[in-house]
Amino acid sequence: MGVAIWQGFDFHWDHAPHRLNGLTSKIVEDRVEHVFTVGRVPDRGLARTWVTRVDAEGLRSVHGSSTVTATSLLGRRATSDALPVRVPLPDAEGATVVLQGFSIRCLSSSVGLHTRGFGVRLSDPRVHRGGLVFRPEAWVHAANSPDLLTSGGGIYSYEVELAWTVLSGTADKVSFERGRPVVHRHRGRSSEIAGELRDSGLEHAVLGVQGFAVDQRFSGRFGRDGRFIRRVQTGVDDLSRGERRARYRPHLHFSNRGVITYPIDVEHRLWTTLVGFRDGEARRQRVETPISTGIGAGGRGEVKLAT
Repeated sequence: MGVAIWQGFDFHWDHAPHRLNGLTSKIVEDRVEHVFTVGRVPDRGLARTWVTRVDAEGLRSVHGSSTVTATSLLGRRATSDALPVRVPLPDAEGATVVLQGFSIRCLSSSVGLHTRGFGVRLSDPRVHRGGLVFRPEAWVHAANSPDLLTSGGGIYSYEVELAWTVLSGTADKVSFERGRPVVHRHRGRSSEIAGELRDSGLEHAVLGVQGFAVDQRFSGRFGRDGRFIRRVQTGVDDLSRGERRARYRPHLHFSNRGVITYPIDVEHRLWTTLVGFRDGEARRQRVETPISTGIGAGGRGEVKLAT
């Protein structure tokens, strides 16, 4: 059946921006699961996930997930690390781990909270006692904004799930190369940027995502406004290779556009891993779920992946 590799997401509301309430984009067995939950205003939207299915000789995978609860005071970033995960592997040397997606759910309010950003990441793995060890990391930043739900301060919590896949394989048939994170900062209009990684030179390659972050950096007179989400996107595309280097185009977008659109200053971070293989094939697909929801309600959809 091969391995389905998660390559990013795109959530877009049709009519209005919303609080951060619930977002899910993850691969579950042979399907993609989407959840897209609004705040106080009913809306329709579209959830997208990019996936590449890899059938490669010598490539092996182990799937799992880790769930953490991120809690802090409103206005402060809540960071939570899960306990280290150890996956026993006979060929742990040279193995890696990539995301299979994520899920975020607000535990403090049925309609979500204003946000200054969120992110998930799998730490760089290491070999320990015949296994691969890594730590799932997550953060959410609920805004202390002029809103009835948040202006009084207090404690907030989000539940964050990180779905992951450990990849390993025969050294002369499979390779894994982690690159430096792409960092991109913009004020509402994303410019053309590129990411770059070292390339082992094997005949085929696809990109996996090790982590991402979306951080709204407000300041000045608008420092307490504009913390809604109209669209948020993180993904990878257009992989090109040559001279032992691989380049790709990150899709990094954020919008809070609405009846009143406040200035934004957004920083994206994206961590990637290049999965190389000698023999096999890769098939990329975009999975879409149209979603319609009521106040504080979540739209949910599952789409079976093509084989």
